[in-house]
Amino acid sequence: MTVSPNTSLKDDSQESTQPTQERSQSEQPHPLHRDAWGSLIPCVAGNPSVSRVDFVKPKLKYIIGRGSRKSEAQCDITFPKVKELSRVHCTIEWNGDESAATSQVIVTNREATFGTWVGDEHFGRYEHKFAESGDRITFGSCNGELGRDTPHNDSFILRIWHVERQKVSSLARRRLGKVYDVSKELGRGSYATVKMALHRKEGIQYAVKLLGGKAVPKTRRRGSRTAPDSFKIELGREVEILKALQHDHIVQFKEHFVEDDGVTTSIVLELVSGGDLEAYLARYTYPLLEPEAKRFTYQICSALSYIHSMGVIHRDLKPQNILLTKDIPPIAKVADFGLARFFDPLSAPQTKCGTRLFVAPEILSGTAREGYSMVVDSWSLGVMVFIMLTKNVPFEDEAHKQIDWGQLIDHNITDEGQTFLNTLLEYTPRQRAPPSRACRHPWLQEYQSEVSGLKRKSTVDQVSGSLSSLSLNKETHRPIKRARGSAPKSSERGSTPTGRTYRSSYTVDEEEIPGLGQWRDE
Repeated sequence: MTVSPNTSLKDDSQESTQPTQERSQSEQPHPLHRDAWGSLIPCVAGNPSVSRVDFVKPKLKYIIGRGSRKSEAQCDITFPKVKELSRVHCTIEWNGDESAATSQVIVTNREATFGTWVGDEHFGRYEHKFAESGDRITFGSCNGELGRDTPHNDSFILRIWHVERQKVSSLARRRLGKVYDVSKELGRGSYATVKMALHRKEGIQYAVKLLGGKAVPKTRRRGSRTAPDSFKIELGREVEILKALQHDHIVQFKEHFVEDDGVTTSIVLELVSGGDLEAYLARYTYPLLEPEAKRFTYQICSALSYIHSMGVIHRDLKPQNILLTKDIPPIAKVADFGLARFFDPLSAPQTKCGTRLFVAPEILSGTAREGYSMVVDSWSLGVMVFIMLTKNVPFEDEAHKQIDWGQLIDHNITDEGQTFLNTLLEYTPRQRAPPSRACRHPWLQEYQSEVSGLKRKSTVDQVSGSLSSLSLNKETHRPIKRARGSAPKSSERGSTPTGRTYRSSYTVDEEEIPGLGQWRDE
C-alpha cells in the first residue's frame, strides 16, 4: 500500500489510488484521522511538495521512502519530490502502548543513503533510534536547518497524539504549574498519581498528589450526589485533615491547588524518599530485630496518639502507608489520609473501609451498629507490629477470629513485647489500648524520654472507649509458654518458624490503591 502525503490514511486494508497532488498554500490541511496514533507534520508550512501524513491504528509500522516503480509497492508513505529521501528510506514503528510513560516509537533506517536525523542526532543505514513526540525528523544528511529560522523541506515534526493529549491534560493544572515544576512519576493508583515537584522559588523538592481530571471515581454513595460532588467532599476532607496535623512522624502538608473546574486538585506534601515500610520489610529474609521494631513502633504510635488527640481517625494504617526517610536509621512517617475523617462521638462511623488484613474485627464484621471508635487504629497498629516481629500474619484462620500467639514465643519475643501486642490485638474494643496508653507501655519505655514529635497541642480529648461492646471471641487467646528450643535469639536473625507468611498481596483487595489509599463511602 502506498499513500501519498496529501491523503489521510483510511484503513490498513484500503489502498490509496489517488496520485500525489500538489496543493496551494491557501488550501486547508485535511482533518486528522480519528484513529491516528501519530503524524508527521512538515516544518515548512504551505510547502506544495509535502503535507501532513497520519499513522493510523491498527497499523503500527510504516515504511517511508521517495518511491519508484520498483520500490513504491514496498513503501506505505512516499514523498516523490524529497530528493535526499532514499527509495526505501526508513520505518517508523510504535509499540502500541498508550501510556505516556511506556509508549515508544522507533525509527529504523533502511536503504537511507544520507541517513536520518532525529533532533540533533544523526544515524546511518540499518541503525535505530528512539523518537519522542515533538522531535524533529529530517530525512537526509543535513540536520534539518538551513538557517536559524529556515528548516529543510524534508524536515517534519513527529506528533504522538495520545502523548500530546496527556500533555494537554497535565498543562490544565495551571495553578500548580505556576509555583512548581512537576517531573518524574513516583507512584500511580486508580484515582491519583504522585509525582516529584520542584518549588520554582524555594528550590526544594516535594511530592505532589494529583487527583481529579478524568480520574474522578464513580460514586459509591446512595442518594443523589454525583461522582464529582462526592469526589470534592472526599478531597476537601483529606486536605482539611492534612492541614490540621503537624508532627515529626506524619508526612507534612505543604499546600494544595484546585483548578478552575473545581475538581482537579493537586496536594503538595513533604517528600519522603526512603520508600515505605512494606518495601523495607521485603528487603530481608527474616523479621526485624526487636529493638528496630520497637523504634518504628514508638514513632508510629507517637504519631497515632497525636492524630487521635486532634480528633482524627486514620482507618487505613498498614506498612504501605508508613513512609521512611533515608536517614540511618530510617525515621517512620504516617502517610495517606484518604480514608481518614474527623471523629464525632455523637455520630460514630459505621463504614466498612480499609485494607482487610489490617482492619479491626468490629469493622470487618460490620455488626457494630452503634459505630466504631478510634481504637480501630490500635488494632491495625498491632497487626503491623506483629508482622514486623514475625514476618507472618497474626491470624490462624482466614476469618481473623483467632490469633496465633504462639508465633511470638517461636520468635523469642520478650514478655514485654508479647504483652504490648496483647493490649492492641484485643477483640473487645473497650479493652483495647488507645495509642496514648500504648506509648507508655514498658516495652517502649526506653523511647519515652525522647522529645515528642508534637508541634501543636491537642485540641480534642482522646477518645479511647468503644461505642460498641462487641467481642468476636469470648475466649481470649494469650501466649502459652513452650520450650524455646532452637528459636532465634533476639540478637540475631535466624530461620523463620512456621506461620502464615505476610505478603503484600494480603493487603490489597479489589478496591485497593497501593500507596495511594482507598475510596469508600460514608
